[in-house]
Amino acid sequence: MIDFESHRILNIAQGRGPISELGLLKESGVQLLPEVWYLADSGYQGLQLLHQGATLPVKKPKNSPLSTEQRQANGRLARLRIRTRHLIRSLKVLSDTVGPEESELALP
Repeated sequence: MIDFESHRILNIAQGRGPISELGLLKESGVQLLPEVWYLADSGYQGLQLLHQGATLPVKKPKNSPLSTEQRQANGRLARLRIRTRHLIRSLKVLSDTVGPEESELALP
């Protein structure tokens, strides 16, 4: 979890084995504050059912394309999320660089 304004890392959760991002969030026990707006990617499908302040990209229906408005909305969300994606990538590079033992110390 990253603060949108300051880009500070607020929470890191690591899981073992296959688990969805939403499942990992639930398992971590992090409390979602009602007054906070959460911007998430499609890995958090269902988050909007847990928190009214969650915004996710619109998922394409099975047999029809997204409307122009939906594609534009998804593009706007992607532009907001790109800094977060870059920060996550930096953390992964750090983890790969220092090795598994040190990365577990550096990333609680």
